Amino acid sequence: MHSIVSYFIEANIYVVSLYFIYKVILQSSTNFKVGRPFLLSGILLSLLLPLLSFSEMVVTSSQLDFSAVMAEIAISSDKTTLSY
Repeated sequence: MHSIVSYFIEANIYVVSLYFIYKVILQSSTNFKVGRPFLLSGILLSLLLPLLSFSEMVVTSSQLDFSAVMAEIAISSDKTTLSY
């Protein structure tokens, strides 16, 4: 029961926040081809986003391996020579 209530609360928070974005940005626009899809996709997003769970991922510097990404570059004093 608690999860259903929290789902509806989260979905309503998303609906309200997307509606405020619509009111601020798109309501004064007369281009309804943009407003309608925004509102419809906002409703779908507000129903789907509470189903996703986001977990915090903590990465320490010892877990990162930059050697595969960053190759060593040596630059000599001669401006024409650049070696990788």
